[in-house]
Amino acid sequence: MRINWASASGSSRGARREFGVVERETYAINIRRPRARPLACAAPFLSPPASKPRLHRTAAMPTVSVKWQKEVFPGIEIDTTQPPIVFKSQLYTLTGVPPERQKIMVKGGILKDDADWSTLGVKEGQKLMMIGTADEIVKAPEKGPVFVEDLPEEEQVVALGHSAGLYNLGNTCYMNSTLQCLHSVPELKSALLSYSDTARGNGVDQASHNLTLATRNTFGELDQSVRPVAPLQFLQTLRKKYPQFAQQHNNVYMQQDAEECWTQLVYTLSQTLTSDASESAALSMKQLFGIDLVSRFSLPLSLYLISVCIICPICVCYFSLYSW
Repeated sequence: MRINWASASGSSRGARREFGVVERETYAINIRRPRARPLACAAPFLSPPASKPRLHRTAAMPTVSVKWQKEVFPGIEIDTTQPPIVFKSQLYTLTGVPPERQKIMVKGGILKDDADWSTLGVKEGQKLMMIGTADEIVKAPEKGPVFVEDLPEEEQVVALGHSAGLYNLGNTCYMNSTLQCLHSVPELKSALLSYSDTARGNGVDQASHNLTLATRNTFGELDQSVRPVAPLQFLQTLRKKYPQFAQQHNNVYMQQDAEECWTQLVYTLSQTLTSDASESAALSMKQLFGIDLVSRFSLPLSLYLISVCIICPICVCYFSLYSW
């Protein structure tokens, strides 16, 4: 700022000009304020910035290398504040040798799980040797899991244990249901498997023998196939043995009763499988399809007690009467 009092006393115009300069300079001085300085009393409340902690390896974690078979694993830190089992767990992740199989050679012998590191004298950079066999590596399966619902229909039948079906050859549902019901009996299938082509015994006619063979062959086809089977041979043999199943109406085979087909077929099998040629199957037929009916009548007017034992005629056609 510049003030010239001499020029200000010479003329009023010059004085105003000079005075105006003073006013402008004074205004400029007023707006230029000095920056406030921090008080000395506030210094104790200002904390210095925190310094980052320095990472350094303590003497309690020496670094060693371990030799196992033909491999060397360097730079393994040992935390001597922890038991040796922790160190063995580290080696397990590297080698796959379980801790119970590890034999680590240290000063004084083999490293034990409860040993004291301070007494072993492990030094920085020391080389340890380990002996042990790793666990077998689990290999991924060659084929991924396959769900039953993803299998083809034929393979689903085998996986679920279902047997193949039977084609309807024209009003033959009665015969198909009878065959499928008998096919579900394992003991009967075993008896039929032991029945040979030359097993016809005494008192067995040729038609019954052929029907038994046809039943055996049909069961074999059901066991070996996953697709429906056409029991044409069995149907023709059944109609030869029992002509009532060959009845026709307007050149169409008539519907028949499944219970009648069951009765005739079981009776035939009981005759052929209980013959001298297949004595082993006789007991099975009685146990599977035999029915024992026992009736007792008490007569108050007499002292006689009559007991009647009836065996189902489908199996053995036999009954006995006892009285005493």
